[in-house]
Amino acid sequence: MDLETTIIPCRHINRYVRKASGALALVALAFLAGCGDDQYKLAPTENKELVTAPPIASLGPDVVPPPAIDVPALPANDLRDDLGISTERYSGYSSRDLVDKADIFWKLYYMNKSLETGHIEPEVRSALDKVARTTGKMTADNNVASIQAIIKDLKTGFEADALTNKLSSQGVGMASVNWSGGQLTVSTQLQNELNKKRSLSGRASSVGVRDAAEWAGHHHASPEQIRRESFARASAATLALGDDLDDERKQAGEHLIGREKVLGAGLGNSYESSFPTNPVR
Repeated sequence: MDLETTIIPCRHINRYVRKASGALALVALAFLAGCGDDQYKLAPTENKELVTAPPIASLGPDVVPPPAIDVPALPANDLRDDLGISTERYSGYSSRDLVDKADIFWKLYYMNKSLETGHIEPEVRSALDKVARTTGKMTADNNVASIQAIIKDLKTGFEADALTNKLSSQGVGMASVNWSGGQLTVSTQLQNELNKKRSLSGRASSVGVRDAAEWAGHHHASPEQIRRESFARASAATLALGDDLDDERKQAGEHLIGREKVLGAGLGNSYESSFPTNPVR
């Protein structure tokens, strides 16, 4: 053989070296693949060879890498709720418990109507307790928070009414008590008044003095004043709740709660006759 035919140009040597290095690397990988536990090994196949794709960089400058994979958007709201991602939309409505919310609205509405008479029927108190229990099981959102605030105001009004009746039964003049003076002032004033009654009549009960003192320390206003303010706040908040519930139902694609059929007309709603004598179950 001629010497010229056995000489390999220098520019090809590096290419052969790279190919040889690549072959050695494959052999090393094949050796390492045999190490470790059998449970991580590939199942043997007949007459098949493991084909590995070469790195994109080694395919040459003309090869275009595949496009990046787009990250999928978050699922729809209903699916988000099921997955536990979020139950509250940007508006603060969960679009959950729509039937219960509408039912509670009408109960609160006619509770407030009955309280405008100035007399609290026992049925109203028990009905409010049921509403509170139902609300506690709902998905938290802005409308549920509004319902809870209304319940709190109504209960405060009920407590004020109970304290007024307790003190009035002992002959305590509510207007004469310095309710803004705080707990110690009211306690001392009421006890002195009861002691005078005891010295005159030979009997007087101190029941209610501690309750009245605690009330003054917390509210700094008479029970009668807090009663009026709490009931008025609950009534206004209930009307506002109706607007918000309609907004939530519109967002969910549901019909409205039907206020246009009863507010102002006083007809057409099954809850209207529920208070004060027959509370809704």
